Amino acid sequence: MSTPTFNQPGKGDKFTPRDHPEWLGKLFLIYPDSCSPQTFNRPDGTQETSDIVEADVAIIDLIDPQTGQPTTLSGARIGGKGLVPQLRKMVGSMVLGRLTKLPSQGQKDGAYILADYTPEDAQTATAYVQAHPRTAPFGQPQGQAQAPAQAQAQGQGYPPQAQAQPTQPQGAQYASQALPYDPWAGSGAQAPPQAPGQPQAPAQAQGQGWQAAPVPPQTQAPAVPNAWPDSGSSPLAQFLESKGVPTQGMQEDQMRMIASTFPDNPFR
Repeated sequence: MSTPTFNQPGKGDKFTPRDHPEWLGKLFLIYPDSCSPQTFNRPDGTQETSDIVEADVAIIDLIDPQTGQPTTLSGARIGGKGLVPQLRKMVGSMVLGRLTKLPSQGQKDGAYILADYTPEDAQTATAYVQAHPRTAPFGQPQGQAQAPAQAQAQGQGYPPQAQAQPTQPQGAQYASQALPYDPWAGSGAQAPPQAPGQPQAPAQAQGQGWQAAPVPPQTQAPAVPNAWPDSGSSPLAQFLESKGVPTQGMQEDQMRMIASTFPDNPFR
């Protein structure tokens, strides 16, 4: 039995501006995730408690030569009397600014702060956020990471699953849906399917056929007296009956509307 491999708990990347003079003046995009008090041992043996902000950091205009992408720090622990007050109330948001060092005061070294960003900085940061959404692994450009399920399927040799395409454009209507009455009523034929997003007409119990909901009398079309006495005497009726639509007692305008729903309708 093989011996399992264990990793030490992650401690995040170091955020030490004093060790990185190349950071000064660069555009920092910081995602503060939490702020909590931490206790430190001072050189004189005493202890000091101060707030620490944990955050992901992108130095947008400092390119990492190993990746060719902006420099990023994941899970960085940020301290300091200048930066912490700027970040601790911004947990869950994005903070943008240029890293600046304040002048020294006597023997005390100047604190690091974020200077206000300019409109041009905001445009640069917007382009970075669009290309590097934080939903992907931090700092990785969009489109380079596969969805876990898709990557697993491809790794096992499964073909990518195709999505079903709609058979009818969204919002399209059949001719019968534009009428103030239902030309299929009483014909005994199956009604055409309704377009996506359209309300479904009430149906009778299975086996009794489809029937549209009743329409108020004032919206119904006036009856047309010239019904064909014999369905066989009308080429239009013959066409409908060839499609399985009974036309006995049906008015001509009803037959024309029903015929218009068939792609090979010759009575256009």
